[in-house]
Amino acid sequence: GSGPVVVWLRNELRLGDNPLISRGLKLAQQRPLLLAVCLDPREFGAGVSTSLGSPKVGSARRQFLEEALADLKASVAHRGSELFICDAAPEEVLPALAAGGGVVLASSEACPEEIAAEARAAKALEAAGASL
Repeated sequence: GSGPVVVWLRNELRLGDNPLISRGLKLAQQRPLLLAVCLDPREFGAGVSTSLGSPKVGSARRQFLEEALADLKASVAHRGSELFICDAAPEEVLPALAAGGGVVLASSEACPEEIAAEARAAKALEAAGASL
């Protein structure tokens, strides 16, 4: 395809030794390379709780995540690119980023919530003419 290569970052918020970004760079060649993080409100929303009733994302984790994303965004900008940090579901964001026959790269995950997010994103991408 000729659309962009989108690297969907979830748990691998680093640049230097990230095999997903390396693969994206190889695939991109003459295509745009976009890096994206989707902070799905169903997972990261303020009122979201675990099955045991505790907050899904506590204040310490939220602060760590915000600092890690700010650092990653600065590192990506320093290298002349941009990190898209989206407060939306991946099935809403990724098809728009991968429009025009693009491809989305993501690492394999084992957590049920992440597997469900992949399935929703793959379906939305397919409907938009892109792939995961």
